[in-house]
Amino acid sequence: MQPIRHLIARHGEKIRGAQPFAPLLIVALCLQLASRACAAPTSQWITFVQRAIQTHQIAFLQAYTDGSPAKILPWLNRGPTRTWNVQLLTLPNRQSMPSFIVFSCWHTCQSDGDHVHALIETPQGWKIGPEVKEDDSGGYQICNHQLTVRLQPKTHSLLFSDRASVQAISPKPRPYCLFRLSPDYTITRFSIEGMPVPFHRAGSVVAFIPPHMPPFTMDIAYAGAPDHQDGDYVLPNEAVIDSYWYPQIARLPATSTVQVTAPPAWTPISTGDLQSTIHHPDGSTTLTFYNPIPVCYLTVDMGRYHVYTRTVQGLRLAVYLLDDDASLAQRALNLLQQVLFFYSDHFAPFPYHQYTVVETDGPFDGALEAYSFATFEHGTLLDLLPHELAHTWWGGLQPCTYLHSMWDEAFADYSALLFQRIGGPQAVTLPNDTSLQTTGEERFQMYPVASVFDTTDPVQCDIGYTKGSMVLRALEEELGLPTMLACLRAFLAERTAGKPAEWSDFQRAVNRITGRNYAVFFQEWLYRAGLPVLQLQDVRLLSRADGYEVTGYIVQKDPIYHLHLPVQLTMLNHDVYRKKIEIDQKSTFFILKTTVKPQYMVIDPDHVIPLATYQDTFWRF
Repeated sequence: MQPIRHLIARHGEKIRGAQPFAPLLIVALCLQLASRACAAPTSQWITFVQRAIQTHQIAFLQAYTDGSPAKILPWLNRGPTRTWNVQLLTLPNRQSMPSFIVFSCWHTCQSDGDHVHALIETPQGWKIGPEVKEDDSGGYQICNHQLTVRLQPKTHSLLFSDRASVQAISPKPRPYCLFRLSPDYTITRFSIEGMPVPFHRAGSVVAFIPPHMPPFTMDIAYAGAPDHQDGDYVLPNEAVIDSYWYPQIARLPATSTVQVTAPPAWTPISTGDLQSTIHHPDGSTTLTFYNPIPVCYLTVDMGRYHVYTRTVQGLRLAVYLLDDDASLAQRALNLLQQVLFFYSDHFAPFPYHQYTVVETDGPFDGALEAYSFATFEHGTLLDLLPHELAHTWWGGLQPCTYLHSMWDEAFADYSALLFQRIGGPQAVTLPNDTSLQTTGEERFQMYPVASVFDTTDPVQCDIGYTKGSMVLRALEEELGLPTMLACLRAFLAERTAGKPAEWSDFQRAVNRITGRNYAVFFQEWLYRAGLPVLQLQDVRLLSRADGYEVTGYIVQKDPIYHLHLPVQLTMLNHDVYRKKIEIDQKSTFFILKTTVKPQYMVIDPDHVIPLATYQDTFWRF
C-alpha cells in the first residue's frame, strides 16, 4: 500500500475538489489500492460505504458497485432520507465469505427500510451487486402463523413465539431462505421440525439454510422492547405493535392465530375473530384471535381501555378508549354501524363477526387498519373511520403488500368518499373544492400512481391516496356508478387466497365486466405521472333563430389524455345544460346549442376529472 502522503500528492486536486468529503475519498483510494489483497471487505470498506450512503454521495460509490451506483442503488433517491445501518450477511454454510450487504433501518409497516444486495468478488475488489428485492421470495411463502404475545409490564417488553408454516411456491426454491423481523427483537430460539437451525442476521434480515424442501414449520422465539415515535411502543397504560413484529417473507399474505396475554385490567386485541378468553389467577387475560383471511399485516393492541359495545345483526361493534368518553363512543358506534353495512351492501359481505375501533394516546401518526379492527391517533377516530374500515375489503379481503403500489389506499379513500356522497342520512355532501387540483400539478408530476408504495413519503402518499382515489372517481364517471360497483365486486370475487393484488388485477376485472378494453384509460391515469392541463380557447356565443350557439376549442397540453369531459352551461335564468365532450387530441372543437342565453361555461363542474389546474376552464359570456 502506498503511504498516505503519496496518495495526497498524486490525487491532490481530486481530493481538494471533494471537500468536505476528502477524508472518505482518501479512504476510498487506499481501499482501491489494497482491494486485491483483501480476502473480504474490511471494516474500513463498510465504513466508507455507510458514510457515503448516509450522506447520499452516490458518486463516491463508483468503485464499490458492479455498475452505475445510481442503477445499483436506485432506492437511495426515493422516499424520505434515513440513517442506514450497513452490515454484511453471511449464509450459515459460508462461514468465511459474506454473500450479501444489507442496508437497513427501523421502519413502519407499509414502508421501505431494508435492502439486500449481492456481494461480488472481482479482481478489482469487492463490489455491491444487484439487489435481492424484497418481493423475491426465493420460492418460499409463509402461509400461516401461530403466534403468542405476552407483555411484561415491569420491563415494557414483549415475549413472542411463532410457529410459521412454510410452503414452496416455485418448483425449485433457492437453497437458502431470507425472512424479515424487526430489529427491535432478538431471536432466542430458531428450529425447524424440532431441530435447531443455524441462522445469521443483519439488521432485520435473517438468513438460514432449510434442512429440507418445504413444506416445513419454523419455530421461533424472540423478545424485545419497541419504543418508537411513529408507532410501535409499550407505555404504562397501552401497547401498539404493528411493524414487522413477526417473520415475513416478501410480505406475502398469510392466515394466523394470535394468542395475546395482557396484564390485569388490560384488554388485548389482534386481527381476526375472537376464539377464546382465559382469565388467569393473577388477573392477566389471554385472548386468542383466528384470522382465516390471508393478509399481509397483523397488529396487536392492548391497554387499559374503556370498552363500549353494541350488537347489530349478530355483529359485535366496539370502541376502545383510554379516556372515558361515552359521547364519542356512541358517535363512533353510530358511524361504524352505518359505514360497515354500506360497504357490505355495495362491495361484499363483512367477513368477520366483530369490528373494533381503538384509540391510542401514544406517538401514533394517523390511523392503521387491521381488517377486523383499526388503531386511531387521538382525535382522528371519526374522521378516519370510513377509510380504515374500507381496508377490510381493500387490503384485507384483497391484500396489498406495499412493495409495488398502494392501490388499496386509493380504494379506501374512494370508498370513504363514495359513502359521503351516497351513504345515507349521515352522509356528507362534498363541496366543489378545487384545492386538490389547483395545487397538485407539481407533486403529481413526480411519480405515476401505480409506482408509489411507501406510506412514510408524503409525496408518494399524496399521489397514492389523493390522485389514486380521484382516478377511481373519474373511472366511475366513465362507467356509471352501477357498472363501477359491479367492477369492484368482481375484483373482490376474483381474488386468490394467499396472493396479493395489484392495479392490473383490477384492470382485468373492469375489462371483463364491461366487455371493453380500458388499457388506454389505465395507461394514461396510472402509469403516467402528472395530470391533464386543459384550457378553453376562442369561445364564442352566437345568436341563432332558434336560440343560441356556443362554439370554441378545448385545448390540452402534452401529454394527451383521452377524456369524456363534462361541460356545463349556466343560463341567465339559472337553468343548466350539461354535455360530455370526447377529447383525444391537442385541440377539440365543440358546438353547444341552447334555447336560453347562457351566462357562463365551465369544464368539469363537479370536479370528477383530476385536472392539474382549473385556471382557464371557466368562461363568462
